[in-house]
Amino acid sequence: MKKKAPQQREQITKEKTTPVEKPIAEAPEKEPFTPYTVAVRASILNVRREPTVASEITTQLRKDQILIISEERDSWGKLMSGAGWILLEYTERRDQDG
Repeated sequence: MKKKAPQQREQITKEKTTPVEKPIAEAPEKEPFTPYTVAVRASILNVRREPTVASEITTQLRKDQILIISEERDSWGKLMSGAGWILLEYTERRDQDG
């Protein structure tokens, strides 16, 4: 086995560098969700346990029922009543004045 000359060893050590840590970018603060009212526009709208069409149906709603959405996830709205989640594409958002 050949021994490396001192210059070569020094060069090798200089090439090894420790990774520089990048500063962690602070996530922008998310504005708090403001509940809002919707009216059902489908003749029947399924309420589901989780925000996915594969989730269990907990109940059904009828056209023109007015609901309060307390949270959104993708295109789903969580009912403030706690009954579950609905697809918001089958609703119409209402102004606070009705």
